[in-house]
Parts: sequence; structure tokens; C-alpha cells
Amino acid sequence: NGNYFVGMSNGYVTLDSDKIEEKKFKIDITKVYQAFHNQEPKDVALIGDGNFDSKENNISFKYSVPEYDKYSSVYYQYVLEGKYDKWSNWAPEASVSFENLSYGEYVFKVRGKVGNALTENIASYIFVIKRPWYLSLAAPPDF
Repeated sequence: NGNYFVGMSNGYVTLDSDKIEEKKFKIDITKVYQAFHNQEPKDVALIGDGNFDSKENNISFKYSVPEYDKYSSVYYQYVLEGKYDKWSNWAPEASVSFENLSYGEYVFKVRGKVGNALTENIASYIFVIKRPWYLSLAAPPDF
């Protein structure tokens, strides 16, 4: 009937499963960086969409699920639409980098899970890597 007795060394505890509330988790993208070759990465504003020159084609993301229970494991999964069709494998790393992206429009999406509970949202960031100037002269835009 939803009530459980849990044995203890000095008695028992009653657990009413109907009163247990499932915790909800939210994921956020906390940092976006862009870089050119081996130069130091620069922070990018999280508000709005990113427009990057063709040479600024190394993009990194950091993300997190605010969960402070040291016994809970947080795992992340991402996809970069415009380059990949499938979600990545679940992993504990809270960052990812994409190097040498070609010009075009991308949508980075990330979701998380704490234990078996998925985050209630998917965080996303839209960005464009502009066509190199020498290709702009040779061909009309395709997006």
C-alpha cells in the first residue's frame, strides 16, 4: 500500500512512498569559448547567438547540473546539430570542445541525468561560423 518498514538496529522506520517527492534537475550552459588555432580561448557571451569568423572555428562549452549531494553522480550527453546526427554517450565530463569546424550553422544541445532522473530541460546554444571571405567571392551563400 506504499508503506514500508525498514529495520534498524534499535527498532524500525516507517517509509511512506507516496510522500517522497521526485527531485527535478535543470542543466545550464555555463561558459562558451572560441579560439583560433593555439591561441588562448576567449569567453563568448551566453546571451544571444554566436557569430564567429571562419578562423574562429574552435568552440568549447562548459555546462552543469547544480546537484550538491556527494552521493549522486551526474552524467551528460550532447549533440552538435550541423555536424553530428546522434547524441554522444553519457559521460561525467562537464565540458566538450569542437575543433576546426567548417562554416555553417550549428546548434549545440546538452542534457544531463542525476542517477536515473533526466534533467527537465535541454540547454542549447545556436552559433554560426561565417564563410571565409575567399569562398564568399566564389560562391553564393547556401544558408
